[in-house]
Amino acid sequence: MVGARGRLDVALIDLLLPDGDGTELVGDLRRANPSIKVIVLSENLWPRRVEELSRAGVDAVLDKVQSPRQIAREVRREGGGG
Repeated sequence: MVGARGRLDVALIDLLLPDGDGTELVGDLRRANPSIKVIVLSENLWPRRVEELSRAGVDAVLDKVQSPRQIAREVRREGGGG
């Protein structure tokens, strides 16, 4: 996995990565940190896509248009901080 070292509690990722679909990153994150919570930012929240992400191991999917405050709140919630 590129860039992450040590144990992570929460990963906030975008699916649109320069080198491909971020869905593949979910598996890499899980293998490196089995207890990690993965939150995805996406602008494509069609029910079928959300279902695919859930099967891939994503814990939460957030719309990119949500406010930074809402996103931070979800990161804290998934990380066990409230």
